[in-house]
Amino acid sequence: MKTKIWMLSLAVMVGTVMFAQESGRRGGGFGGQRKTLAERVAEIHAKFDSTFHFATDKQAKVDSAFSTFYKAQDAAREEMRANMTPGQAPDPSVGEKLREKNKELVATRDEALQEILTEEEYKKWKTELEPSLRPQRGQGMGGGRGANGANGANSATPASPATPTTFENGNTEGKKKGKGKGKKKETTETATSN
Repeated sequence: MKTKIWMLSLAVMVGTVMFAQESGRRGGGFGGQRKTLAERVAEIHAKFDSTFHFATDKQAKVDSAFSTFYKAQDAAREEMRANMTPGQAPDPSVGEKLREKNKELVATRDEALQEILTEEEYKKWKTELEPSLRPQRGQGMGGGRGANGANGANSATPASPATPTTFENGNTEGKKKGKGKGKKKETTETATSN
């Protein structure tokens, strides 16, 4: 009986180590795996096909534009990784360079799409399809609050200005200064126009 329990725990440990190694090779653990080029192009293909129902030749041109874009993104990312020193924190300028390179790649992709799509189709791509492909902040494992405070949902309307909080000591900042328990009171000051 003890031998069976020991063998079972050994099998679980080996399986855990193998899973961890595979996750590390594919880009990280819990949901952090990067999609392959074919998977990313297929996702775009499905979005465009369900929205526009393009003819085969036009859809192939869109697929080609995204394939070129994703290959260039992957190459830039690999170049960044090659310049990093293992065991050390990445240099912040490397991330900034990657963001700048990505902006250039997006501009090149958008130029290619403008040649393929009509003005109306391109506008729909930029306003509806492209935003739907971006990961939403705050919808990870924690489901935390996003920039607008509503579980990561970014609304099209800006958040209303917050009412300032004033403490007994007159401080209107986020934290009360001084010791002791102070009562806070809400103020409803109106902004004066110049």
